[in-house]
Amino acid sequence: MKVSVKNLIVAALLLALSVALYKFFGSVTILGGYLCVLQAPILLCGLLCGPVLGGLAGVASPFICSLLFDFPQMYPDTYAIAVELVFFGVLCGVLYKTMYQNVYVSLLLSMYIGKTSYGLMMNFLEKGYSADSFINDVFYSCIPGIIVIVVILPLIAILLDKTGLMRRGER
Repeated sequence: MKVSVKNLIVAALLLALSVALYKFFGSVTILGGYLCVLQAPILLCGLLCGPVLGGLAGVASPFICSLLFDFPQMYPDTYAIAVELVFFGVLCGVLYKTMYQNVYVSLLLSMYIGKTSYGLMMNFLEKGYSADSFINDVFYSCIPGIIVIVVILPLIAILLDKTGLMRRGER
C-alpha cells in the first residue's frame, strides 16, 4: 500500500482538528455529543484520504482525547468510540474513494454502521447498557450532528475535488 505525503499530512491535520474540536466543544458535554465533533473530521479524513488513513485517524482520535483531557473515560467509552470511528473512516474511504459511491451514500452508510457498532460495543463492554440507551445513542441523540455532517462535509469534499486539491481516485 502506497500513501502519499499529501494524504498523510491531511490525515494528521484532520486528526488534530478532531482533537481540537473535541477540546473546544467537549467541555459543553451536551453540545459536543449532539454535534459529533469527533466524528466529522474522521469522516472527512475517510472521504479525502481513503480507508487506511481514515481508519488510523479514527482509532487514534478518542485515545488521544482520553489521554490529554481525561474524557471520554478510557473504559468503556473510548474503546466503543474508537470502534465507531474506525468504521466511520474505513467505510467512508472504501465507499467514496474505492467504490466511487455518491458522497451522501458513503456518509450515511458509514454513520449508520459506525453508530450501530458503537451501540453494540457499549452493550458488550458495559453491563448496564440497555436497549433504550442503544436506540437513543444510535438513532436519536446524534440527529443534529448527522444533519450538520450531511450538509457540510459533502460540500467540502466536492469543492476540494473540483478545485483539484484532493482527487477522488488518488491514493
